[in-house]
Amino acid sequence: MEIVIDTSAIIAAIADEPYGDKVINLTENAILVCPNVVPFEISNALTRMIRKKVIDKDKMRQLLKSFQKYLLNYLKTSSKMFWKLGGSIRYMLMMHLS
Repeated sequence: MEIVIDTSAIIAAIADEPYGDKVINLTENAILVCPNVVPFEISNALTRMIRKKVIDKDKMRQLLKSFQKYLLNYLKTSSKMFWKLGGSIRYMLMMHLS
């Protein structure tokens, strides 16, 4: 089964955030698909976490290594497709997590 995954779900899974275990369970044995901008979004999210002193640089390196272990199929996206997918991804994720 293919599942579209977004940055917030990946961060939850790799950073042991709330719902991280649920994201991992829901995506286990699935083919993960995401927009090709996700690696940049992951870097931005982790940088924000450093600036807010949620993590340090060593933890960021560890989380980036964890992210690199995920086998993701990247979709080339246009801005129109990105916004359309983004809303439905968040809706579906929230429905599964609640």
